[in-house]
Amino acid sequence: MNTRSFVVLKYVKVFTIVMLLSISRIAQAQESVGIKFENELSWEQVLQKAKQEKKYVFVDIYTTWCVPCQVMAKNIFTQAKAGEFFNKSFINVAVQMDVTKKDNAFVKSWYKDAANLERVYKIESYPSYLFFNPDGELMHRINGGSATVDEFVSKAKLALDPNTQYSNMKREYNRGKRNPVFLLKLIYASRIAGDMDSIGTLVNSYLRTDSNWSTKQNLELIRMGTTKSTDAGFQFARTHAALMDSVLGENTSKNILKTIAFDEIVLPLIRINGKKIVTGGMWLYSGEVNKNVDWNLIKEKLDASYPDLAEELVLYAKPFYFQSAEDWKGFCHAVDVYAAHKGFMNIIQLDNYARTVLYSCEDPEYFKAAIGWSNVILSSIDKTKMPQYLTAYAYLLYKSGQKDMALKTMEEYLGLITYTDEDASKKLEKMKANEGI
Repeated sequence: MNTRSFVVLKYVKVFTIVMLLSISRIAQAQESVGIKFENELSWEQVLQKAKQEKKYVFVDIYTTWCVPCQVMAKNIFTQAKAGEFFNKSFINVAVQMDVTKKDNAFVKSWYKDAANLERVYKIESYPSYLFFNPDGELMHRINGGSATVDEFVSKAKLALDPNTQYSNMKREYNRGKRNPVFLLKLIYASRIAGDMDSIGTLVNSYLRTDSNWSTKQNLELIRMGTTKSTDAGFQFARTHAALMDSVLGENTSKNILKTIAFDEIVLPLIRINGKKIVTGGMWLYSGEVNKNVDWNLIKEKLDASYPDLAEELVLYAKPFYFQSAEDWKGFCHAVDVYAAHKGFMNIIQLDNYARTVLYSCEDPEYFKAAIGWSNVILSSIDKTKMPQYLTAYAYLLYKSGQKDMALKTMEEYLGLITYTDEDASKKLEKMKANEGI
């Protein structure tokens, strides 16, 4: 072999080694990617594959408009730790629940199955995560996203253990299991699952097993599970307001009682067959708006049961009622009265009212009132510490035709914040270009 041949051979060997190392690294990278979702199989095929491979099924329930869904897909599902756990333990499938013009063939092929999953498993909030055993039985669920991959994986691991699977735990509860340790675990599982209908019942069961309700843990449970005047913690919250407020924060007891009073006394009188529907961390109200509300009767009933809360509840109930009725004149008058009552007025609530007019009302006549509410807020805060309240004010100014003042306010807001607000920056550019917001 001549020197040139040796050099070439040596080069080939080195190149081969480098290629092998590169391939190895690529393989390792592929192995360490995030969650691999099936993108060709139908729901029936997913279940068949799970049965054949004796794996559980993980279903990511999402919509295209759900921001937390997007955050989870981008920041959590793509991490190696998520991939290592989910790809080993589950057949993974992501199911889009809404319908858009941009849907590809795979998403369209799932329309029927997506609708069935939503109906059968009562999907009411997004993101939701369902876990099925190899036989296709729902064993566990998680409602809402997680801040870290460790948190999400930790929650998902519960789906594989028969002792922590939510379906099994509820089954044991229905069979009579009531020991305190089990009940606490079940309450925690109910929160993760978003099963808000069960939490009150479970908390009531737990409180009956513990005579000391003054611990921080039990006070937290009372706050979490007291949603009706018949709940075990109701009277305690009413008679131990100072204790609850000192441990859990100001107005904890008051807020529990206000919510119950509104749901049980006010709602039935302003909505015909009105019901509160809890979905995840939100609640909605059903029932036809009563067009002949007797506010004097409402006040009398509140005075009889909650004399210390009656006036404040009426002040809160009127804007809620007029918004539901889409009576913007009545709404603005009710909020004016609310804003003038310094003893009860809350700036977060007042800002919500201003944004309600901003996004739900197209009549410029009422923008002036909402601008007034924003002024009330801004005159009572330090804008350098709470600049977020400038945004509603700026948008309202813009929609009312006061463009220069609106731009100045938006620029002030962007100059005060210590983080990047891409949405506000984009809206500022649109305002400058007269493209609306």
